[in-house]
Amino acid sequence: MSPSEIRALRKRVDLNQTDFGEVLGVAQMTVSDWENGATRPSQTHLAAMYQWRERLDEMGSKEKEVDWTRKLLRSATQAGILAVLLRIFGGSR
Repeated sequence: MSPSEIRALRKRVDLNQTDFGEVLGVAQMTVSDWENGATRPSQTHLAAMYQWRERLDEMGSKEKEVDWTRKLLRSATQAGILAVLLRIFGGSR
């Protein structure tokens, strides 16, 4: 996933870099580095972002995309990254 694709995913779901990082279990500066091409995401983070984008593509509406992402953010805040990854990869929609 290119830096511009990462930025586009984040903007698609109306998250700032801090919240996007929270969902993925990384710091805001890490998201900034990814978006600027200074560093590349790990394979785990790349897989999560590809899955995230795939799920969004299946939803069919911006409102559903943003709502689902806000639920991911709440999960990340409440239970940590493991819960988020389980939601992304586990099929909960």
